[in-house]
Amino acid sequence: MAVTEPAKSVSSPPVESNPLERYSTYFILWGFFLAGAVFLYWKALEAPFLFDDIYLIFKYSPILDRHYLGDILSYNRPLVLASYAANYVLGGIDPYGYHLFQVLLHGANALLVFALTLSLARMFQVSPDRTGRPFWLGTAAGLVYLAHPLLSMAVVLVSGRSELMCVFFYLLGLVFFVRDQRSPGPRGWLPVCMAYLGAILTKETAITFPAAVLLVQWLAGTSPWRAVRENPKLYGMLAALSAGLIAKVMLFSYGQTVGGAELPFG
Repeated sequence: MAVTEPAKSVSSPPVESNPLERYSTYFILWGFFLAGAVFLYWKALEAPFLFDDIYLIFKYSPILDRHYLGDILSYNRPLVLASYAANYVLGGIDPYGYHLFQVLLHGANALLVFALTLSLARMFQVSPDRTGRPFWLGTAAGLVYLAHPLLSMAVVLVSGRSELMCVFFYLLGLVFFVRDQRSPGPRGWLPVCMAYLGAILTKETAITFPAAVLLVQWLAGTSPWRAVRENPKLYGMLAALSAGLIAKVMLFSYGQTVGGAELPFG
C-alpha cells in the first residue's frame, strides 16, 4: 500500500510593506523639515528683538517676575505668554532662544501640513492605485509651506509667535479629526477638542476651527446637520469652547496686549 506523504504547507512570502509607510520615514521627514527651517531662517537666529518684540513681550509683563506667573491666565493669549516665560527662564533676554523656538515651531508646522495633506489625500482616495502619491503630495505641500515668503514675518518677529502657535494647534486638531474619521475611536473627539483649546488660547482667529471641521465632513459627503447628530460630543465641546472664547473676548480689557502693556491709543 502506497504511503502518501503529508502535503507540505507552503508559506506565502512576506508582503513587503511600503517603505513610505514606515515610522522611520516620518521621523526622517520631521528632521528634514526642522533642518530646512533652520537653513532658511538661520540668519534670524542672530537677529535682535525687532519692532514690537520688546514692547509687547517685556513691558509690564508678568514673565519678568516669577511671583506673578500665575497672572498669565488673565491675559488674552496665555499660552503665548507662557512660552515667552519659558524662554525667559531658560535664557533671560537673550533673543537667540526666542528666535530658535520660532524657527523650530515653523518646521513643526510644515510637518503638520504634510500630515494633514497626507491624511486628506487618503481620506478622499487621491490616486488609490499609487500608494506613494499621497506621500509625495504631502511632502510638496509641506515644502511650499516651509519656504513660503508670506510666513517670514511670523517666523522672524518674536511678537508674531501667536500666529505660529495658533497654526500648530489648528493643524494638529485637523490631523486628529481626519485620522479619527478614517479610523474612528470611542474618544477620538478628545484630542481634537484639546488641540482646539490650545489654538483659542493662542489666537482668537482659531474660532473658525469648528467650521473647518464641518467643511471636511461636508466634502466627504456628510451634511453639517448629520455630522452634528452623529458626533454630539465633539460638536458640543467645540461649541462650548467657542462660547467661552467669545465671552473671554467680550470681557477682556482692550487696554492690554499679549504681554500686558498698555496700548498707545484709545
